[in-house]
Amino acid sequence: MTIAQSLTEIVFLLILSNNIVIFSLMNVIVKVTGVPMSFLISRGKQIKVFSMILRKCRNVQLLVPTLRKTFSGGTDAGYEGATVLDPIKAYYEEPIATLDFASRYPSIMQACNLCSPPSLLLPMQGS
Repeated sequence: MTIAQSLTEIVFLLILSNNIVIFSLMNVIVKVTGVPMSFLISRGKQIKVFSMILRKCRNVQLLVPTLRKTFSGGTDAGYEGATVLDPIKAYYEEPIATLDFASRYPSIMQACNLCSPPSLLLPMQGS
């Protein structure tokens, strides 16, 4: 076996092991979110979070209403994006939960006090 053949096999094994790790991580995400694996690639975060919310609601025997999508043109064809509900003007004594995935710091990151690695504070050296 030549060195070139050995390197080719090593590269193949690295690619294969990387794909196995990715597949196993995707499988865990599928189990947690309850969406098909194709949704992990083709859909956004909203469907995953909404699916988890539906599962939790079903566990405590709550129903989530289905709302018909209508667009400014009055048809259901065309743009598919985030679901934005019209506000209901009233005084609410209980908090109202909102989910925001479009901003730089989504509401879930803020609520759970999560931060991205570049914003971590490191201890000062030499002190």
